[in-house]
Amino acid sequence: MHRSVVKHFLLLCIVLTICSCSKVDKSTIDISGGIEVEIDSVASGCVLLPVSMRIIDDMLVLGNNKRDTICDIFSLPDLGHIGSGLVKGNAPDAVLSPIVHTMTAYPSGNVCMLTGHPGVVAVVSIPTFSVIQRRPIMTPPEWPFPGAVEPVGHDSVFTHNADLPCDWALLDKDGNSLAAMPCNVPPEIDRDIPDEDIEKRLIRSSIGLVSPDHTRFAVILKCMPIISLYKKDGSLVNLIEAPHTYKEPYGWVLSAISTNDCIYVNFRSPEDNVAGHVAVAAIDWDGNLIKVYKVAKPVGAFCVDEKRAKIYFTTVNDDDNIYSFRL
Repeated sequence: MHRSVVKHFLLLCIVLTICSCSKVDKSTIDISGGIEVEIDSVASGCVLLPVSMRIIDDMLVLGNNKRDTICDIFSLPDLGHIGSGLVKGNAPDAVLSPIVHTMTAYPSGNVCMLTGHPGVVAVVSIPTFSVIQRRPIMTPPEWPFPGAVEPVGHDSVFTHNADLPCDWALLDKDGNSLAAMPCNVPPEIDRDIPDEDIEKRLIRSSIGLVSPDHTRFAVILKCMPIISLYKKDGSLVNLIEAPHTYKEPYGWVLSAISTNDCIYVNFRSPEDNVAGHVAVAAIDWDGNLIKVYKVAKPVGAFCVDEKRAKIYFTTVNDDDNIYSFRL
């Protein structure tokens, strides 16, 4: 009897130790307040509402859907127009059906974006606009094809299943999953929506980010202000949520970007949306809210210039202006 009690006590201690070691932080952040920023603008004359922005060295690269040429490059910090390039098509230096909003930074001063060939990204040299590689993205056999792609070095990618459940994973070059990173839709919402309902896909629509040193990962839901932060092994670091009440899919997050120290998330609450404003929140990779910037413009695409402590952005309304504010 005594030995049995001791045995059960030791087992309980082990279980409690494991549970305490694997405890995941859950954070609530308040984005209702923040710093009202002063906005500068430059009329570029050629922007035409870009859907993606990236900084490569001292250049601002804009990806565009509305022009024959896909990319524009501007010098920093003066935003002088360097040139336009990269066209749609089958030519050697063209991109077939480019999915421009998927443009992201790629090693060695390049950018990449998904193309009309499912699971193939085009790697584009900046500033020459030459297509230097068409890289197939291998996925697990149960995936029809990948969604958005974030390169992790030359051999791995952070991407998500384009079909339900639309969760993210770190994949090696052969399509093997190295770590699964779910988008963490609240189960009380997810279970009440049938799989065949379009709302099921909408609530699982998300943005994936990778820290520049490839040690931390973020999955940001678009229709709810919920962010999951992960380590490279897939362990959840923090589950972050801004106060909200879910009634139906709503575009809470339009865009997000990662830096060495933080992720920057472009939140559009229903209250801010009425006023045409957004809140850009800086959140460190442990899930701590660092700062909230209140922007009196409907920010669309944006990027962070760490070197000059500025954010550059375009809006969902203007065709020609590049805006900025100081961090």
